[in-house]
Amino acid sequence: MVDVHTIRKLQLYPLEAGLFTIDPMELSNQVEFSQNEETQKSKQSVTENMYNNGSDTANANSTRVYETNIKSAPIVINVKPLPRKNFIDTFTGAVGNFSLNAFVEKDTVSKNEEDSMLIEINGDGNFQRVNAPQVTWPNVFEVFEPAVKDTFDKARVPLTGQRQFKFVFVSNKPGIYTIPPVSFSFFDLKSKTYKTISTRSFEIFVSEKNKPKSAADASSLIPTKAGGGLNWLLIAASALAVMAVVLLWIKDRQRKLKRQEQNKIIELPKDPVSVHELLIPAKSYITSDDVAFYDALDRSIWNYLNDRFSVSNTSMIKKELSNILHSRGVNRELSNGLVEIIHQCETGIYTKAVLNFDKTELLDKTREILLTIDKSIVTENG
Repeated sequence: MVDVHTIRKLQLYPLEAGLFTIDPMELSNQVEFSQNEETQKSKQSVTENMYNNGSDTANANSTRVYETNIKSAPIVINVKPLPRKNFIDTFTGAVGNFSLNAFVEKDTVSKNEEDSMLIEINGDGNFQRVNAPQVTWPNVFEVFEPAVKDTFDKARVPLTGQRQFKFVFVSNKPGIYTIPPVSFSFFDLKSKTYKTISTRSFEIFVSEKNKPKSAADASSLIPTKAGGGLNWLLIAASALAVMAVVLLWIKDRQRKLKRQEQNKIIELPKDPVSVHELLIPAKSYITSDDVAFYDALDRSIWNYLNDRFSVSNTSMIKKELSNILHSRGVNRELSNGLVEIIHQCETGIYTKAVLNFDKTELLDKTREILLTIDKSIVTENG
């Protein structure tokens, strides 16, 4: 009988083409044998002293320890160069199979109010070379360095998961601004070709109104002069007036929110992305492998939920989605059906199970549910 132990397991991603040699691995080993029947735990049993804990002193005279060094053979790896044919300038070294998704936190903001764009790259491959995609920002936007968040399954080969980039931006000039589509390029190992994937464009409306200030901020803007009790009375009166306005605004806001919750009013965005447009990525992957299709369909559904209800899978527990949609006026049967499709997509993405679903029928069913939800929202608002 031979025992096999995995000592170390690494994922390797070469950065250059050529022949490379991994040096031999050496391991010192001690094997202890019993020399008589009394000290044998079982016939010809062998205890491997792998952690150098020493032998049992009571049995020192009846055992024999053999020391041996074991050594692996060197491993030669031939790293092939990437093809130059159809090379694209935007390629930065990402190799694997990836999908791209992006959305903005708010499409309407006040002057000097922070907004953010989330860009998610999902798939499998050498995420070490997945850098933040270039975004063509309007020149009136001040943009900060992106925060990077990784969610990987390191037990899978190749590395599988998601890298998320969060850009925070702000503008002090009112207007309607367009962020062009964001693109990401990679080399697809399955098709042996370079690919570029893109998001849709985004429109951001910056209103003339400044970002609301707190009472403390407002009171600090009141000019003061040295001397005189009248100035202090004016300051105190102004501060109290500002606080009263803020309290009235808060109460009015709470009253409106409570009324909306009671009436279960759902307002569509001013310019919602159509269901047909949202499902274009999934439709384009119908003839591709199952994982790519289910991933695209899953992203399309979450883009719809974010566009209509500001519900994102980055902060959402899937099993609660049906209850949340129902609480916002969506028919229970529709919300349950949508959650079931999401579950089917996740099964197709993250497991090796063979799903006997007709992809065209599943896409049509998804489109029907989303369109019906849209109609129910319009009907309730109307």
